Amino acid sequence: MEGLQAGGMSIHWGKTWHGSGKNESRSRPRRGLGLHFAPATVKFTPEACKSSLWRSHVEGFDDLSTVILSEDDFPITWKPLEERL
Repeated sequence: MEGLQAGGMSIHWGKTWHGSGKNESRSRPRRGLGLHFAPATVKFTPEACKSSLWRSHVEGFDDLSTVILSEDDFPITWKPLEERL
């Protein structure tokens, strides 16, 4: 990524087109960490079955709108104030 120094990091919206050149180091692998946030009230569509990210969480459901993500894998990190009271 333009202007990103070795050891730096980039934080961006998931739909932002991004990338970088090849790793020039022969001894230090490039590391990456992806965090995906979804609303706690998310309702899946058939497109989720095609997604490598979501497929394993929606397989086997006839009605995808009934899928509830496990809080073990997808902890709720924020709720509106009225739901926290």
